[in-house]
Amino acid sequence: FAKGLKAEDKIAILTDYDADGLCAGALLVKALQKLAGKKPEIVRIALRQKESINEKFVQELKKARITKFISSDISLEAEGKNDFVEKIAKFADCLVIDHHKVYGKFKSKRILLVKPQFFSKIEPSRYPASKMAFDLFSRVCNLKESAWIAAFGTYGDYAEKTWVNFFRQAEKNSGISRKRIIDLAYILTAVKSF
Repeated sequence: FAKGLKAEDKIAILTDYDADGLCAGALLVKALQKLAGKKPEIVRIALRQKESINEKFVQELKKARITKFISSDISLEAEGKNDFVEKIAKFADCLVIDHHKVYGKFKSKRILLVKPQFFSKIEPSRYPASKMAFDLFSRVCNLKESAWIAAFGTYGDYAEKTWVNFFRQAEKNSGISRKRIIDLAYILTAVKSF
């Protein structure tokens, strides 16, 4: 999916509003700029998990002629959401990056579901979407300077103990201290609570 992104693609991103989701979304935007040479046409932050995707959003994507759809940190295979993704798959290739438990599956071959359970022995709750987005897209473009964003999302999802070495490397590559990453996570949590 990542290798197939082109400048002519019209790309949309849907992501959760917590630290992990926002950081995954930011990493996706950075990767798309490197791979497709542009920002996505649509970026949507789901303020409520239950209302993350609906018919109005599907029609918005269709009207915008979206050809690639990427979501992060939302279990879109869950009942009540999966039908909307299946509708999107009729006009766009879909990538769903999520670390929650597997709630269902998709019928369309145009939907790629990526969850840690499929490729890792790490407890899924300890492999946040921001770290998965970083790992996936780092295979096809250099996101080294953005590792701190994945560390921020990982800390925000309480998984930093699983990724101690990654945190050290992210600090080294970006020059942003662990304390600064933690401060940012607290600020985002306060804003989210407000």
